[in-house]
Amino acid sequence: MKASQRIVKNAAWGALAGVVGGGLQFLSVIVVARTLPVSSFGTYNYLLAFAILFQFLADFGLVNILVREMARRPGELDRLLGSAKGLMWVLFFVFLILLSIAALVQNVPGQVKTLSFVMGVASLTLLQGVSYAAVLRAHEDMEFNSIGFTLHKAALLGFIILTLKLGLGLWGLVFAHLAANLLLWFYYAQVVGRRFGLWVSLQRDVQLWKTLIGEAVPLGGGLLLRQIGWQLDSLLLYWLADAYSAGLFGGPYRILLAVRLMSMILVLPLYPGLVRLAKDSLPQFWAAYDRALKWLVCLSLPGSIVFLFAPEAVVRTVLGAKFIASTGALQWFGLAFVPLFVSALFPYVFTALGRQRFFFLIISIALIVRIALEAWLIPKYGYMSACVIASWCEILPFAAFVVVLSGRRLLSRLPDTFIRPICAGLAMGGLLIACHNIVNSQQQFVLKILVYSAAVGVYVGILLLLKTFSKTELGLAKEALSFVGPYLRSFRQKPETPSGS
Repeated sequence: MKASQRIVKNAAWGALAGVVGGGLQFLSVIVVARTLPVSSFGTYNYLLAFAILFQFLADFGLVNILVREMARRPGELDRLLGSAKGLMWVLFFVFLILLSIAALVQNVPGQVKTLSFVMGVASLTLLQGVSYAAVLRAHEDMEFNSIGFTLHKAALLGFIILTLKLGLGLWGLVFAHLAANLLLWFYYAQVVGRRFGLWVSLQRDVQLWKTLIGEAVPLGGGLLLRQIGWQLDSLLLYWLADAYSAGLFGGPYRILLAVRLMSMILVLPLYPGLVRLAKDSLPQFWAAYDRALKWLVCLSLPGSIVFLFAPEAVVRTVLGAKFIASTGALQWFGLAFVPLFVSALFPYVFTALGRQRFFFLIISIALIVRIALEAWLIPKYGYMSACVIASWCEILPFAAFVVVLSGRRLLSRLPDTFIRPICAGLAMGGLLIACHNIVNSQQQFVLKILVYSAAVGVYVGILLLLKTFSKTELGLAKEALSFVGPYLRSFRQKPETPSGS
């Protein structure tokens, strides 16, 4: 199978997982939002933010470095995985202690402290699961990752619905997350063991641990700070305002973060190829990066347009009428839609180039500005100030990443990558404005579907009319789309057992 076909195969599986699994995850948030009062949903949003921060603190980029090392050294999978498992258990117990301390010192009610601790434990259990998933990512077997992702979200939704039906409230939701994460760990262990024959035990390789941690710190620091930025708004609103404000902010913001999952799934298949190109051929690496950047911008712009030009329809349809006051927040998040979606690419590009420190620097500056502004403005202006600050703290780092990575190519790439897609997006937005009454109607469902379909058609048509994609890019896309036959043939062949296993 050709490299372009592998990428599209993995992207197709990722897109399917994003639509199905991401949709299930999104639905789980909506079920909670529609079932619980706004203040209780604000507490749930707070618990999610707290747990996600600890998950990324414990990982801090180790998995991405592990994927890179496995892609570079496929013959040492058993040693790398065994050592990674040992390191993940060490990190689990270290951060379990830190989690206990953090839960106790929070300025929140006692029950929320206990809920935070259990939710944090649920997130830490993912560490072992993702170490197995690194094997699949390194070998570009993303179909198994996609299946695991989807099954995890299906299990989570099922557990959430069950606990809400039983009236277990926030406690039920916390244990729903724990149960789903344990199932995902079991799934990855079984797939890797049966497909690669990797039934490895824990290993202690201190030298490898030092290497992994040393490489991961700048990348993981940037990823952790980025996660802190995404979750800190909810935490600060909960602390500086109230649970209702956190709920009004959290509803639209969770929609935006759910979209980010789709971009992560689409970008993951690119990483092993980028690692190899950065090592073997920098000109091909930059060509691949430019194509990926353009495609991600074009894929994300329609979502931004819908947030900006039809926010009321999105809020009513997804969150319900009780969140209608957050319509303005969703419009601000529309400005951040493209930067947040596309920025999933940058950690992998910097890691492939070995320039993780620059990624860390930009994210650090953005986070410092974000914290300072939100601590100053939230007490005065409430949740809307958090929306404005969060949006600009996505836009400005995105612009910095693009300028630094594109360099002298920026001016030549600007029309195809940004200007033509924006023109097509504005035409799409014009159609949504012209059909404002239909889009915001609480009835006329069929007409609304037709309007949205026509708007997307206008967008795609103008992209093609403006010749956004070259003949070479369209040819590569056509070649890549013929992956089905080679994929079916390669799938019948079991991967070679790594040496030493």
